[in-house]
Amino acid sequence: MPDSSIYRQLYEEAEQQPLDLSGSPTETICPLYYVLERIEDRYELEEEIGIGGMKQVFRVYDLQTERHVAMARPKDNVAPERYDAFLREGHITSRLEHPNIIKIFDMGIDGSMRPFFTMEYKRGLSLRKILNLLRAGENVEEYSLPRRLSIFLRICEAIAYAHSRHVLHLDLKPENIQVGTFGEVQVCDWGLGEIERGESEQHSSEALLDPDLYGDQLETGIRGTPGYMAPEQENPKAPKTIQTDIYALGCLLYELSTL
Repeated sequence: MPDSSIYRQLYEEAEQQPLDLSGSPTETICPLYYVLERIEDRYELEEEIGIGGMKQVFRVYDLQTERHVAMARPKDNVAPERYDAFLREGHITSRLEHPNIIKIFDMGIDGSMRPFFTMEYKRGLSLRKILNLLRAGENVEEYSLPRRLSIFLRICEAIAYAHSRHVLHLDLKPENIQVGTFGEVQVCDWGLGEIERGESEQHSSEALLDPDLYGDQLETGIRGTPGYMAPEQENPKAPKTIQTDIYALGCLLYELSTL
């Protein structure tokens, strides 16, 4: 049987030889690298899938990762001085890493110098759509009371985690809850979110969340959705706390339980 040291010597000699790629195009050796190199505009706009507040949400195709994602952009009538208010949602959401909270992938400035951020594109139904179907007598067995309470518990887990990071949602409602095709539940649309003041201020540097930067300083009117707003939300100057979100959770529980 040949001495294994001979093979080892041949291998080491081959390793030391430079690889000659002359005459070989890049796409032959590294096709994936070549595809990425050619991409100039990463996202291909496909269709609008949502609108609300100051933003529009589109389904776009990410050419770099070859998948569909959701892209949020300010509405055309949003002035540049309000771009930070728009970006606040992306910054807050990107710091909440939880399976029941929508994930942020990317943030940037497009060719028109308007900000954007991209998120998971979830296939499924909003909780509002599910409730509407149930009221119409459809999907009753699929979304029985135990299933609806299971959805509610996942929402609670997401909000409990956000509160542990001193983040308030302040707009919990069925429209902002997405139920995926595989049963996943995610809390979306943190556009009205705030950083809880008081104790959170001493943790702001650790969490990279400054209450003054992410607070409500750019919006002075009443913000929220009637039917889910806690009484203190009627006063824009009143402090918001975790109890504000808990009030909305109570409204959700009532609606999920009684339709």
